[in-house]
This record gives sequence, C-alpha cells and structure tokens, in this order.
Amino acid sequence: MNRSAERQVKTSNALRIVNSRIEAMRVEVSSILSKAISDAIGDEALAPGGQQVALPDDDGAGYLATVLPLDRGERRNLTSPFAAAAAVFVQDPTLAPSLPGEAFAKLYGLTGGELRVALARSPGLGLKEAADLLGIRETTAKTHLQRIFEKTGTSRQAELIQLLMAATPPVKAG
Repeated sequence: MNRSAERQVKTSNALRIVNSRIEAMRVEVSSILSKAISDAIGDEALAPGGQQVALPDDDGAGYLATVLPLDRGERRNLTSPFAAAAAVFVQDPTLAPSLPGEAFAKLYGLTGGELRVALARSPGLGLKEAADLLGIRETTAKTHLQRIFEKTGTSRQAELIQLLMAATPPVKAG
C-alpha cells in the first residue's frame, strides 16, 4: 500500500486489512470484491480497464475499487514469496482525477485547440455547444474534431470519449 491507501484504510469505515488482505467492511461487498480479485487472478477475461467495485461506508458514501490483473503471482524461485497477482486501486469518487489532458494530447499528437475540443465534448456536449463554450466557430470545432478522429483512430464521439476515459488514471496522486 502507498500512503494514500494506508490513510484510506485507517480513516474509512468501508475498508480494512485482515491477514494482509484488503477486505470491505460489509460482508456482502467483501464477497463481491473477493470475486473481482479472483476473476483478475484467474482466467476470466476482464474488460481493458479492469473491474470496478463500489465500497460503500456507513455514512452513505465510500470508495470505488478498480481491480486489475498482474503476472499470475508466480514465484521467481522456490525460496521467494509469491508475487502480487492483482492490483486494487481505491479512490474516493469525490476526489476523482481530472481528465488526462496533457498526457493524452502528447500520446496522440493533439494540438492545444484539438485537446480543448475533445475535453469540451467529453461531457456529451454537441459540437455547437462545445464551440460556444470555447468561444470558437462551429466550423473550427468541426475541423479540430476531424483531426482528432484521424489522430486517435476514432470515428464517433462515443469512441473518442471511451478512449479518453480509458486514459484516465484510476487513482489521484496522494
């Protein structure tokens, strides 16, 4: 665990560590989290972003856990301990990370204007609304959008948003 995870476990009534394993405080949620970890370790085909589990607390809030598979937990040799088989990223949804602007733009070679159009469209705005929000003409926004589609290999807004959201890190730096 990193420091942020230690703080979450210490201050939360949604998570705990039992026998060096993460567990949800609620029994029914703990079994769902265990199944997600088992699926990640096993041969189950998971979605590219892993599996998400809600970890509610007693206050009506809680955390979101993203479970991702790792290298099957194989040992390097007989004397070494087992390696981790799954990673569990836990985040407070009220502190969700912002969209991955600069890194996403660098990855796909987007200009500043193209990135602004992509981010303006991400909440589901139409092209005209995004252009108005950015203070640009609709034709300029359309040109940016066509270039974004070319550079990212997408052809529709839904595909672009899915790609953008998949690039969002599962946790915020703590």
